[in-house]
Amino acid sequence: MKKLVIFDFDGTIIDTESYWYKAYRGVIQKQYNFDLPLEMFSRCIGTTDSVLFEYLESEINESMNRQKINQDVDEFFLDISKDITVRKGVENLLFKLTEAGCILAIASSSKREWIRQYLEAFQLSSYFSLIKGKEDVLDVKPDPALYLAVLEELEIKPEEALVIEDSINGSTAALRAGIDCIVVTNPVTEHMAFDSSIPTYSCFTEITLNCCFEKA
Repeated sequence: MKKLVIFDFDGTIIDTESYWYKAYRGVIQKQYNFDLPLEMFSRCIGTTDSVLFEYLESEINESMNRQKINQDVDEFFLDISKDITVRKGVENLLFKLTEAGCILAIASSSKREWIRQYLEAFQLSSYFSLIKGKEDVLDVKPDPALYLAVLEELEIKPEEALVIEDSINGSTAALRAGIDCIVVTNPVTEHMAFDSSIPTYSCFTEITLNCCFEKA
């Protein structure tokens, strides 16, 4: 029986990742006439964007104004992401886990403010006892620090917890923290080759309470 379920946020609770890919791809195509492959972008999911920029600079053979690109990407994202919604099946799972007595938390490489604005907009805040974001640790995923910080604050052992992720960086962080993990992919991460020990689903509607309590 798991006492705690820790959710990733971006790409897991809401699929921001598909919109970020469209935004980065559009800006890079316009400014550098380079088509950003989905497979390369996916390597950055759940962590920092430094890997992405290092790849791009090696491909176009010049330094990039990362701050300016990120500003342009942010504007593009805001313009195209007005129809973002909670992923199908998420709220039903949150309700069932809460009814079953589970503590719910979020551990994300994004900032807490970013997470909270969406939770409040979609009226999901009350489900979560704790949110840990990038400002809470020195190193984000795939480092296990975010997940370990949740366990420490809630005083729960790794074997009493379960992580729900969408990316390799995130699932790697969970496994390094000694926590069982299941993955629910999205269009940006569905092609990834996850660790064979991790149960992988394409939609939250496929996940039952038994999936969460018996394992992972």
